[in-house]
Amino acid sequence: MSQLELEALHQEMLSCRACELRGGCSRVVPGEGAADALVVFFGEGPGEDEDTEGRPFIGRSGQFLREQLRLNEIDTEKSYISNIVRCRPPENRPPTMTEMEACWPWMEKTLHIIKPRIIVTLGRSPLVALSQKLGFFNKVGQNKITKLAGVPIYLADRNAYVFPLLHPAYACRKNDARASFSGGVKYLKLAVPGWLKRETQ
Repeated sequence: MSQLELEALHQEMLSCRACELRGGCSRVVPGEGAADALVVFFGEGPGEDEDTEGRPFIGRSGQFLREQLRLNEIDTEKSYISNIVRCRPPENRPPTMTEMEACWPWMEKTLHIIKPRIIVTLGRSPLVALSQKLGFFNKVGQNKITKLAGVPIYLADRNAYVFPLLHPAYACRKNDARASFSGGVKYLKLAVPGWLKRETQ
């Protein structure tokens, strides 16, 4: 039933005009993956390729992300991949707080259906948005994503982890960032079994 609910939610998203982004993009890019996913990935927003095809993370940075997941045997079909905003920001800029706020109801409904145990944020924007909405901004503050990446945050009220990573687009541009991203995904793979066993505190 959850998969049908998720697909119905995706259909709802296609008619969203809650912010000005919809007027400047070709289409809404809802997300893809399993409704019972234990691990979900949220980036900043669709890029040009995603806007054209209607699928998340299929451009250069998306291919890098999917390659890293494959190398670490993290099955994308059993995970869920999306963005904090579902419409492409102009020139692929980071989404504003107003845009993320407008798109938050879709995020809330998505998390309610999937109920993930691990939320991987790709870049600072989705991490900030989640931290403000889920009540852990004190652990994020004004710190740069380069400092926060790879440091898990446990949410006791959800019995779930938020795991920040660099955005794969940034990782593609710098060798040290690429190594950091690859190490983060490897750590994620190794940590998942223990994280999934943790009881609610």
